[in-house]
Amino acid sequence: MSKKFEKVVNAPHMYFGNARKKLVRGNWPKSTGKRVGRGGKIAFHSLMQFITWTLKYALLDNHLTRKLEELLAKIKKTDGKGKKKLWRAFIKKNPNFMGHIVYYMMLVATAAGIDLSRDESFIKETVKEWIAELTDDDDSDDDNTIDIMSIDVNSKIKDINNTVPHLRAISTNQSQSEFVKQAVEEYWDEIAVALTELETYRASPKLHSGEKRYTNGLGCTWQYWYNDNGVLYKEKNLKNNTKTLSADKNYEQARRHLIYESLPALYNAIKPYDNITPQMQIALLMAGYQRPADMKHIAEKLASATTVQQVADAFADVENVPSKWRDGTRVRRYTCALYAIGAISAEQMLDWTRDSFSMVNVNTVYKNGHFVISQQNIEFLLGRSRPNTNTVREFLNDFDTGRKIVADIKTSGDTFKFDEKEQDSNYEKSMAVVNKADKKFKKGKYKDAEELYVEALALNPDNMEAYSSLALTYKMLGDKNKSVEYYQKCIDTVVKCNEYMNSNKSMLLDRRVKAMTYYNAGLARQEMGRIAQESGDVSAAKEQYQLAQKNFNTAKKNAEMIDLESDIIDVYDRAMNDAKKMMDALKKLSFKASAAKVKNKSAILDAARAKDGEYRA
Repeated sequence: MSKKFEKVVNAPHMYFGNARKKLVRGNWPKSTGKRVGRGGKIAFHSLMQFITWTLKYALLDNHLTRKLEELLAKIKKTDGKGKKKLWRAFIKKNPNFMGHIVYYMMLVATAAGIDLSRDESFIKETVKEWIAELTDDDDSDDDNTIDIMSIDVNSKIKDINNTVPHLRAISTNQSQSEFVKQAVEEYWDEIAVALTELETYRASPKLHSGEKRYTNGLGCTWQYWYNDNGVLYKEKNLKNNTKTLSADKNYEQARRHLIYESLPALYNAIKPYDNITPQMQIALLMAGYQRPADMKHIAEKLASATTVQQVADAFADVENVPSKWRDGTRVRRYTCALYAIGAISAEQMLDWTRDSFSMVNVNTVYKNGHFVISQQNIEFLLGRSRPNTNTVREFLNDFDTGRKIVADIKTSGDTFKFDEKEQDSNYEKSMAVVNKADKKFKKGKYKDAEELYVEALALNPDNMEAYSSLALTYKMLGDKNKSVEYYQKCIDTVVKCNEYMNSNKSMLLDRRVKAMTYYNAGLARQEMGRIAQESGDVSAAKEQYQLAQKNFNTAKKNAEMIDLESDIIDVYDRAMNDAKKMMDALKKLSFKASAAKVKNKSAILDAARAKDGEYRA
């Protein structure tokens, strides 16, 4: 579509949209009547914007119309024998006009009763015939014949290593029920391993922050059962009717969820395309397990992807996800992207700590609008762990269904090959140093880790993971040496990290980093308060405990902004309560100390005992 034509057809809905924005953003009148009138105008403009946009999209701005225009512009002016054709010249000169003519012909065919969603093969053949008539006389081998339904869609991604060659592609050229039946048997083991890693497993139902229904097992918010006729039904998880299930029964619920909801959604998402590999399909299931609608959004981008990075970025697009969940979704989607391109396998997931990727900072995996596909980055992620949580393999080996899943995961001999030309040298060097530092940290060699994290930041000041880890390292050095100096360094690092993020929020703002670093700062403040208290400096101790409470509260607020896991928020809540208890204990000691100095000891001490009982209560 030409820019001039596009400007004309976009004018109506742009006009109403701009008018609505102007009303919303303008200064609202103080009187209630005028406010209601303003609200009515906004509603009117919103409705008109929707109607004009719908008409424009349906009649003029359809994606197929644009594709037709592009294809018709490529028509040669001569036939297969080199003979000039005036009507071809006319089409080539007016591709927009002819594109709309063809499009309206398709609308007429649709109105006549063609079901686009169910008989796609007929439409493909019909369009082929139309285009053939426009571009060919009697030479069936003419290069001008164009199959508009296969442009881009059939582009194969040649540089992706298929790490799951044993997986059989399930055809969508069959009924949905047959596809689901085959896919659940073929893909179950791989997707079960991925769910064990990505989903926080809870046998007992729990209500998560921001959720309306209780979650059981592997994130299921529904209970599924078969009736006497073998028909699958579901009902909402509620507080009083959601039972605690064994691991075997929970995994059966996850399997039924795939059958009832996820696999039918996958079928609809991938049916229009034939270049989505089995590992991409499983990655789509991983991404859309709880939000099936996301599969269609990602599949549309996968269909036109021709490189590894484009495949990964198809999963990075979270514009259709509510803003407060986008960072968390990107962290989870990164796992899906790695699996889709073949950089990781289900076999590798077996040895990861369960739910460990939920701890990964967004800036570690996402940069400048793209997922970071780098060797050092992936090594960093593979080294993540969650305290007091076992690996996927260990967890699955504790029950019958899990043992069968582990046994059925097949070994792959292929390894992903990174394109060295595409690697960001500074980023790679910085992450390589962070990986070394992490190993030192895990061994308790905090001084060595400190030096390496500082080196990593010198190589790449945008490395938020290095900032977060450095703050924790200083806190651990303080614990080890009982040193106020290191606790203060921890706090200084947090301040510096947040100043750096705030200076470039569009690229570096990471609520996870903010939450973790403020939490570390709070712990450091607490320790500084204890040291001051032990030395008899009550005033300094009180100040540090108050600041610790403030840090923990800031950590919690940042965690809530991105809907972090409830167990992490609980940690921040407990930390705030601990800091409050320290403050209360300090007040009690201060009160008793003051009472002892007063001459009328008996009366004051009675008051102190009363206060002591109050604090205890």
